[in-house]
Amino acid sequence: MSGPPSPWFNRMNKWQAAVVSVFVWLLVISPRVPMLAYNHIKGSGNKTQCFFFTSYKEASRAIIILVAMHRILTVLEFIIPMAMLLFCSIRISRFLKKRQMGNPDKVRKAMRVCAIIVAVFVICFLPTTVTTIGVWVIRSYRPWDCTSFYTFTQLTIVSLGLNFLNSALDPLVYVFSSSMFRKALCSSLPRVLCCKQVAGDSKNLTSTSGTQSTTEQELKSMRADRGSEAM
Repeated sequence: MSGPPSPWFNRMNKWQAAVVSVFVWLLVISPRVPMLAYNHIKGSGNKTQCFFFTSYKEASRAIIILVAMHRILTVLEFIIPMAMLLFCSIRISRFLKKRQMGNPDKVRKAMRVCAIIVAVFVICFLPTTVTTIGVWVIRSYRPWDCTSFYTFTQLTIVSLGLNFLNSALDPLVYVFSSSMFRKALCSSLPRVLCCKQVAGDSKNLTSTSGTQSTTEQELKSMRADRGSEAM
């Protein structure tokens, strides 16, 4: 626990980062591919029933398996990233406290960024996980309780909006919490879209900053500050 929080990711170049990103996307998308092979909307007269309201008594075994797989993945896709976020945040906290490096304000800012990222993730994905587990419990232990089943199903659908909101909130968190991220973003945009001060600062950004995580960039900046103070 004495080293930096993620040394391998810290050393990745742009090509390696792209490979990891593609791998993660394929890992997330591939389990959902079988769902595309089935028609999840069944009609009766002028009425239709969508995937989320599938009746277990009337659905085929394949559909039941797909629904169960979808719910298992929904829960795992919250638990695994949440565990990774907490693990990285704890390692960063211990690393900073043990080394006592850099300006205390920067240390507090780095920890505040970690806390905000975790909070945004929990707010956006915990409701869907809770309602999905609720549907699962009702299906397993109270299959006759149609009212509760449909209520939790409706809540699950509504909570999906928070899932999508996460994609919009993450960039805002990084922009407002990290000057390094702002510089990297500005360096990738046409100069006319950036204010002069930020655009000027972006020229000093190193080529490796685009491949490091926001927190790692702050840690690197703090190490540089500590070295200059020692001199």
